[in-house]
Amino acid sequence: MNATVKNRWITGLDTGATAVRAVVAQISDAGSLHIVGYSEVPCQGIRKGSVVDVAETVHAIESAVYEASEAAGTPIESVVLGVGGPTVASLNSSATVRILDPVRGVTKGEVAASHRAAQNIICPPDRQAIHAIPRRYTVDGSESLRNPLGWTGSRLTVQSHIVHASTPQLNMLIRCVTEAHLDVCDVVLKGLAASQVVLLHEEKESGVCLLDIGGNTTELTVFKDGTLYCISTIPVGGNHLTSDICYGLTVGKAEAERLKVSYGAAQVLAQDADTILSVSQMGRTAARKLRRRALIQIMEPRVRELFQLVCNELADLEVFDQLPAGIVLTGGTSLVADISTVAEETMGISVRTGCSTAAADLSSELTHPSFVVARGLVEYVAGADQGGDSIRSQEGNDESLRTLVSQFVRKVAKGIRHES
Repeated sequence: MNATVKNRWITGLDTGATAVRAVVAQISDAGSLHIVGYSEVPCQGIRKGSVVDVAETVHAIESAVYEASEAAGTPIESVVLGVGGPTVASLNSSATVRILDPVRGVTKGEVAASHRAAQNIICPPDRQAIHAIPRRYTVDGSESLRNPLGWTGSRLTVQSHIVHASTPQLNMLIRCVTEAHLDVCDVVLKGLAASQVVLLHEEKESGVCLLDIGGNTTELTVFKDGTLYCISTIPVGGNHLTSDICYGLTVGKAEAERLKVSYGAAQVLAQDADTILSVSQMGRTAARKLRRRALIQIMEPRVRELFQLVCNELADLEVFDQLPAGIVLTGGTSLVADISTVAEETMGISVRTGCSTAAADLSSELTHPSFVVARGLVEYVAGADQGGDSIRSQEGNDESLRTLVSQFVRKVAKGIRHES
């Protein structure tokens, strides 16, 4: 991370289920962040966060980064890699350290020591910690503290949330980036990255769930008291809607995707329901005429099923009643007509579609929900959260875990280069 910021360039790389997206940003001398290049390349090499086709994934990464590099007018040597899906999980950890001078109070060094102690959890050999985010502090059993510096006492306790990823799957992603002749300078949870772009500071403080509806999965990232609270993944996404349309209307995948994006909706309403659509079915030379209602009737049950699964998962996580700010939708499927209305009806909670923060230097394509993660990666690493709250800074002034992540990445990359 330090090398990337020092060079004044940051590149975010989002490897999704349907495409690889790269965003290049430049940090000005004044510290502001400007996006100067981006690209999106179709890719079917990743499914549910795992690499299933190395060659296709490598090619897509090479192409996306090359195109973004050309647009930015600068060579790209390293990227910030986003990770998510069912291969990522989280757990809570706590640690207590002694305050050396009870009269002087807690120092920065003691806060850093508490972070390191909380990070020192025993992870299975097939897991790699990628984030350790302090939730709260207490001094001698005091009330919860946001900032313990200067508090007098004898014991400092920190409650942290540890995000960890599957080591084999993380290895495969790093392998793909390395074979694309790039370095990984940092690894960031996709939900944290996306939150930088679509969530408000007040929502994170109050309690909110960011729901990223991807191609094969839907990722839940819950924030409370201004920080990450928990994460989860549901194995249903936009591609399931596409598959339902394929079977229901006897059409190919490309045609089903076109119909979903252009005419799909989450519920049947009187207006436009009887609009006639021209559908290219498999095995037919002539296009078939169908009412839009037939398409929506296929999509609605799956949409309602998804939100019922989300509702059940939030209840299992014991956070459903801790979300005063409700749920914020993002991801390409969040643009399906009436989806927030159906979500509210199904779950009985406030729902809004996340609007990407507008900026004069952003193209309309960059404000599409599909670019939220890639944009968020550069903002997260740069600490450029316009709302003024940076969860990255909450990971502590001490960079011990980031150093461990860097060492892990270098070890994997070195092994791959040695093989070749």
